[in-house]
Amino acid sequence: MINTGLFYNKSYFQKLSFDQRTGYAHFNGESAIKKITDLKLIPMTRDKFEATLANVVPIQLFTTYPGLLIGSGSPHEIGSDNSKKINGEHIVQNELRLGLFFDHASGFPAIPGSSIKGVLRNAFNHQGYIKDLLDTIFNANATPSQKENWDELKNPIAWIKNLEKNSFEGEGTTSPYERDCFYKALPISSDNDHKAFLGTDYITPHEDPLGSPNPVQFLKILPRVTYEFNFRLFDRLIKTEEGEELMITASQKRELFLTVIKELGLGAKTNVGYGQFREKGDDQVQLSDLEVGTYVECLIEKIMHRENEDQYQIYFSPLIKQYKQFLDSLGNKPFPSIKVGRSQAKHFYDLLEESKRMALRIKKITPDKRILLDKEEIRFTP
Repeated sequence: MINTGLFYNKSYFQKLSFDQRTGYAHFNGESAIKKITDLKLIPMTRDKFEATLANVVPIQLFTTYPGLLIGSGSPHEIGSDNSKKINGEHIVQNELRLGLFFDHASGFPAIPGSSIKGVLRNAFNHQGYIKDLLDTIFNANATPSQKENWDELKNPIAWIKNLEKNSFEGEGTTSPYERDCFYKALPISSDNDHKAFLGTDYITPHEDPLGSPNPVQFLKILPRVTYEFNFRLFDRLIKTEEGEELMITASQKRELFLTVIKELGLGAKTNVGYGQFREKGDDQVQLSDLEVGTYVECLIEKIMHRENEDQYQIYFSPLIKQYKQFLDSLGNKPFPSIKVGRSQAKHFYDLLEESKRMALRIKKITPDKRILLDKEEIRFTP
């Protein structure tokens, strides 16, 4: 397998040329895009160095739709005016204009340890949020005395602030070898067809609110790519200035950090769904998580031909926990569906046969919590 990072940041530009006469750069990245998105993810094992460290706690999480975008701030665009045409053709075509962070040694798209640590520490700016998470953790995963000590803390916010200083600054530790460490996360497997792990997407900024958008194509990590996160964590006795103290174990910190990552996400564009992670066996969203305008992954349940209308009804099974039981509880309500014409129906029959997943935009949520789908907003996933 090629070094993906080296290819994206160097070999990708091999077809870049500069016209001395016109002063413009010419580029078409179509073949490079195909090569990089056709790559298969070779299964990786844990880093040998990290695997030998004591107290390293691995966590495996997989990306959800629409994927992961990390390192988008690094430059990658050609720099030429991509709207410029010569002889009727754009001088820059099929350009991937945003950067992506790659591990220098392996070439895989990595999540830097500093980024993971930064997201976790930023969550501690909201002590009430961290307290709610710790309430759940200590109620479910603590000894009776530890739970009692947590409940009896007079100033839990002060304790949380000291936990933050200890975890992220090493305050109170006597040796750097006793500090909690946050290692980079690397992809270890892909559940996509052909083990694909990279794909493309677009953002469409509008320079003029009434004008046409200017599509920007970029490279992303696909959904259903599993990353392994490695933390080196220690049991720690955290004290407050008032003399209160409470032990938090490495496994409890692991659960805390895991929850923050799953709830807040990592990388860029998390506000539109990027950078969200789930654990294996937890690949379906909760009904309560859904909102109008968001996308939900679906499989085609069945297709019915409406002969009187010469249309086809496509029924979808959303990947939502216990959604079938929910519909049954409402009196055997049908799965959400859309209507399409004959020409579109053939494509959906092919997707049904291949058991392909797709993401549909939620157009409406009814008062009884059923979802209605927008047939104009369908995104096909690998």
